[in-house]
Amino acid sequence: MEARTRVVKDAVCKMELDESQVKDSLAYEGRRYFFCSVGCRAEFERHPEDYTQVAPLEDGVKNDV
Repeated sequence: MEARTRVVKDAVCKMELDESQVKDSLAYEGRRYFFCSVGCRAEFERHPEDYTQVAPLEDGVKNDV
């Protein structure tokens, strides 16, 4: 039986990678981030807030009726 690999996404370029393709990773604020290259990791380290923010809700959208 062949072992299945887990698919992860590069935090910077969003490339999908199986675990064998991951060139680097790091923990940031309790979460592990994966990278396809040292260049993507370096970019993440320069501006981690650009890659860890949750997308805000659209302005003007209200859920209450």
